[in-house]
Amino acid sequence: MDMIGWYSLLTAMAGDIAVSLLLPLFYKGYSIARMLISALGNPKSPVRVPFNIWMLIEGILFLASVPAAYSYYHPVSAGLTYAVIVFVAVFAVCSCCSEEDSWSLNNTGGTKSKCQT
Repeated sequence: MDMIGWYSLLTAMAGDIAVSLLLPLFYKGYSIARMLISALGNPKSPVRVPFNIWMLIEGILFLASVPAAYSYYHPVSAGLTYAVIVFVAVFAVCSCCSEEDSWSLNNTGGTKSKCQT
């Protein structure tokens, strides 16, 4: 079971790099050097659907890697292991959230949380 977790982690990491390099080829005006990867999931992005599908898959892969990371690192440092697992789990779950649900574009072109006033 641990090997599946490590392969899941490697697949998520390699896929993240591949997606961030391949999807901009289909997004006219996107600049890898000047724009954040989250712009690929923007509601007006032409690659929004494949990007968001990848983010869901990536989240599942990261969650699948948690047991392997726990069994390997817990004997070394329990506290750091718990912290890393919490960060990975939060990232995995939050990366799957739809950008349309949690962010809106403001007039200056930046992002502003709907929770902010």
